[in-house]
Amino acid sequence: MRIHRLEIQAFGPFVQRQVVDFDRLGEQGLFLLEGATGAGKSSVLDAICFALFASVPGVRQSGQRLRSDHAPADLVPEVLLEFSIPGRQFRILRSPAWLRPAKRGSSTVRENAQALLSEKLDGEWVALSSRNDEAAHQIQALLGMNREQFTKVVMLAQGEFAAFLRADIKERQVLLQQLFGTGRFRSLEQKLLESASSAQDGVQSAQQQLAEILHAARLQAEEFLPASPEAAQDGPTPNPDAGPADFEHLLGVLAERQAELSASAQQAAEAAARAAAELGAAENLAARHAELAAAEVAAELVQAGEADQLARVRVLEQHRAAQDLSPDLDRLQAAEAADELARQDQAAAQRKLEDRGSWIPGADAPAGQGPTASSLEAAAKALAASIAVVRSLLPEEAQLLRQQREAEQAAAEAEAAGKRLSAAEELGDSLLAERDALIEQRSSVSADAGLLESRNSAAQRAKAEADAGEGFRGTEIRLRALDLELRAAESAQLASKAGWLGLMQARLERAAGELAAGLAEGDPCPVCGATEHPAPSDLKGTSLQLVAEEERAREDHERRESDVAVIRDSVNQAAAELAAFAALGGDRDADQLAAAVARSAAQAQESESAQQQLLQYGAELASLEPRLEAALAAAAEARAQVQEQRAACASLQRAIGERQSKVAAWLAGHQSLASRLAELAQDESLLSAALGTRRSAETAAAELAAAESAMARKLAGSPFGSVSEIAAALQQDGVLAEAAAANAAFQDAAIRVRQRLDAEPVRQAATERANGVSALGPEALQELRSAVQTATTQAERAGLQHQLCGRSLAAVQRAAARHAELEQQTAPERARAELLTGLAETARGLGQNEFKMPLSAYVLAARLEQVAEAASERLQVMSDGRYLLAHTDALAGGNKKSGLGLEVVDGWTGQSRDTSTLSGGESFMASLALALGLADVVQRESGGMRIDTLFVDEGFGSLDEESLEMVMASIEGLRDSGRTVGLVSHVAELKLRIPQQLHVVKGRQGSTLRAQTSDRLE
Repeated sequence: MRIHRLEIQAFGPFVQRQVVDFDRLGEQGLFLLEGATGAGKSSVLDAICFALFASVPGVRQSGQRLRSDHAPADLVPEVLLEFSIPGRQFRILRSPAWLRPAKRGSSTVRENAQALLSEKLDGEWVALSSRNDEAAHQIQALLGMNREQFTKVVMLAQGEFAAFLRADIKERQVLLQQLFGTGRFRSLEQKLLESASSAQDGVQSAQQQLAEILHAARLQAEEFLPASPEAAQDGPTPNPDAGPADFEHLLGVLAERQAELSASAQQAAEAAARAAAELGAAENLAARHAELAAAEVAAELVQAGEADQLARVRVLEQHRAAQDLSPDLDRLQAAEAADELARQDQAAAQRKLEDRGSWIPGADAPAGQGPTASSLEAAAKALAASIAVVRSLLPEEAQLLRQQREAEQAAAEAEAAGKRLSAAEELGDSLLAERDALIEQRSSVSADAGLLESRNSAAQRAKAEADAGEGFRGTEIRLRALDLELRAAESAQLASKAGWLGLMQARLERAAGELAAGLAEGDPCPVCGATEHPAPSDLKGTSLQLVAEEERAREDHERRESDVAVIRDSVNQAAAELAAFAALGGDRDADQLAAAVARSAAQAQESESAQQQLLQYGAELASLEPRLEAALAAAAEARAQVQEQRAACASLQRAIGERQSKVAAWLAGHQSLASRLAELAQDESLLSAALGTRRSAETAAAELAAAESAMARKLAGSPFGSVSEIAAALQQDGVLAEAAAANAAFQDAAIRVRQRLDAEPVRQAATERANGVSALGPEALQELRSAVQTATTQAERAGLQHQLCGRSLAAVQRAAARHAELEQQTAPERARAELLTGLAETARGLGQNEFKMPLSAYVLAARLEQVAEAASERLQVMSDGRYLLAHTDALAGGNKKSGLGLEVVDGWTGQSRDTSTLSGGESFMASLALALGLADVVQRESGGMRIDTLFVDEGFGSLDEESLEMVMASIEGLRDSGRTVGLVSHVAELKLRIPQQLHVVKGRQGSTLRAQTSDRLE
């Protein structure tokens, strides 16, 4: 790259347009840029850098201050630069952003930065770009350098390189990174670190998942485990040692606990059955003894009424005896009147009997005859007995109705309690099933939910591996192409070297021609010392021609060698990138990588859904537990009520059955005994009337014939001694009926008492009492009922505990299987994480990296070694063969990084020492050599672009005369290679030694530029 022309206007200290023709200024290959302090020497270099890259070096980068403060307000600031690269010529016109006066008013208007890049084609300038940033990018691509590299390669500021010479490793690394662009290697270090971190995160996530599975298993089984410090932990703690042994312990404890609970449940069930049997026996015993007591009370009542019964029997017997004589007596008093009246009464009674029905024997006899007196008397006796029985059953009927109502109420309460029990049991079963389903569902999704973080990490790793795969395949293709290009370049380089060596051999064979070319008349010959040269070699012209051909061949060889080095670096870089992509998994099959990306993304989505479901199931279980406990308590309470009401119903039904059988026998189709008794009373009244009229008629008829004789005969054969005794023995009908009813009731009661005493339960109770066995009281029975309820509840709880323990055992078994499966899946990831961690630490200068040298520093160390070699070639010339610069990778003290060390090798002593021990002049020479060497290496690194215009800034004042001579010889060596070198210095001797000069003259109205050749100012 060669600079041809520079124009500056309203830029820095320059106001009016300043034009510098570098082609004319650099005709001799060397010129001096000098001027007073602050005149603007650095601004010339800033203008060149601004034109190319739209910014200036160092702290002067602010584009707002680039416009000259001396320039008129409306003068446009701009820089024009013409430069060329092999085979092409370009021109860049660039203006920084500035404020111009508004066309109206006193305000200002901001003008944006502008640029115009043009190329000279067929003698005409053709615009390539008018965009500020695009032009800078195109120029950077053309030069193969960025601004930082350009300022170090083209503008050699000695102060910066002196600082670089003495800098520590960290500062030296910063500059080298700017020049050689090792960002890709730092990116590789970061990628390796991220991959290692991601792998460690995945392993940690998997380890956390393993701990969560074990913790969940412990939570599932904690109700059945003995208390321990681990059980009191708030959450899962990752422990790489936790594994099958923990699950084996849990499963063993749960199995033992389940066996214990099974035995407890069986014992509780047997105890509940025994308590229920004991309660049933006690209730039956109490019922038998209650019935015995009631029968004995009834027997005592019958026994107490026997005297009254005997009296009633005597009255009835005397009445019957007197009643046989009553007609005779009546006949005597009024036979005729009684006979007529009796017939009338008999006819009326006969009609009533006919209307009533045929239930009385003889009631359907032909008219005028009627039933006989004996049949009527028999019917009266039977009717009286029936009335007595019905009356005795009235209290039984009342008790029956009362017990029926109680039974109905108890049955209704039992039914209601049964419904409540069914509803509670159904709700409990439903809630248990729902809880089991939720626990199962929670267990089924917990594993997927726990894998969310690891699966997200896996998805990211799969994506990174897929990206690495794309990079691997692209780099592999590029590496193949570079290998082919390298082999071709090496072949061309070897051929070029062979041609150059052949030309050199030919030149050496004609050395006489070269000597003859350097002879002058009067000067001594360097071979023989003679001042006369009568016969110089005739190969003069031919030798000079070979020198030029050899120089061109050497330049061609160097160019091709540089090309080989560049391509080899590209091959090495591509190989490093390929290895890095392979380390990231990019060498796998593309379809496998794509499938892994899809699979890991799907698994991550599944875990996300499972996480949401897990939270939902947990909330549902938390709300379900109180309802389940309430349902179980309600079921137990309802069960007790059902048992109590059913027992009451059974007792009442037995009593109702006994009374109902007694009462039903006497209802005769009536709804109640009262209705039946009313009908019997009516029949008794009709029968009594018919019997009376019949007797009256018979008496009247008989007495009409022989009242006296009949009376006499009957008195003689009767128990009465007189008529008055007969009258006294006769009773009223009501008294007779009452006595008959009472007699019948007494007989019925006696029968019932005998039946009750003869019943099997009563006899058994009497035997038990005789044997000293007594029934329990109400309080004792209630205690037994409470004991039955308690035993039943305990049996149910024991059964529930056994069932829950079995479910916990099954859940822990499933968790153990999941734990083993995940542990098997995690083992390869753990090994991969360890491998990536070791690789990342080595790449970052840690771990087993003995030199503590990161990968980027290692690459920079190789570049620094090249720089030291290139600088040593010039430093040997400048120091008359005394000094060399050498790269050292010796370990730094403490824990510091190493690999970017520089030391100077003293050829006089053979010792190496630190660069800080050089004197001021020696430091300048070393810095200049380092700058020139760095320029050569950066030039090769940037694509082998030859730099034909260089600027060396300051530092010459520190050199003595001899050192300055050596340095100038080295700089002139740059000129001899066809370059133009500009020195920026105040040293007076340089003004005398360098005829081509560019003066920067400062003034109150701004600075100007003047070019001078020899004694002529332009």
